[in-house]
Amino acid sequence: RDVIMLAGDDSFDLAWRVGAPFGGLGVLFAAAFFAYHVYFSYVAPGRFRRDMSFRNRHKYFYSKYRDDMFFWTTTSMCQNLALILIMTLARTLQASQFLIATVVLVIEVLYLLALSVVQPYKIKANSHLDISLAVLTVGLVFAYLSRAAGSAMRPGDE
Repeated sequence: RDVIMLAGDDSFDLAWRVGAPFGGLGVLFAAAFFAYHVYFSYVAPGRFRRDMSFRNRHKYFYSKYRDDMFFWTTTSMCQNLALILIMTLARTLQASQFLIATVVLVIEVLYLLALSVVQPYKIKANSHLDISLAVLTVGLVFAYLSRAAGSAMRPGDE
């Protein structure tokens, strides 16, 4: 709807007309990359153990994770995709910042819990670093929510 409205508007200048196809190609590339990795995570457990050429070709995908955690890259990609979609759609849907931050907080807490329980990395220090970064992100979102809730309660701040 917004793109159609902008197409008839004079502010839809040359930069947007030139940049839109590249943006569309970027979205298609990201979708194809994501679909490939989801498919790869589906077929990899069986092929990784029996096919040495498959293992050598796709070693980058598994090198940092434990053997039983072959799916963790896809889990991480899904978490990042959810955050990107929320941030992108929030502006389009004109959702409140408090609602957006709450949804982001829920996603980050779920990821933190899964990461803490599973600890998917071969090297424990990598798991601890990722957990620390997730805790930092949750803390920052929680601080934002606390500040937003506090400013909403103060009278006269309009």
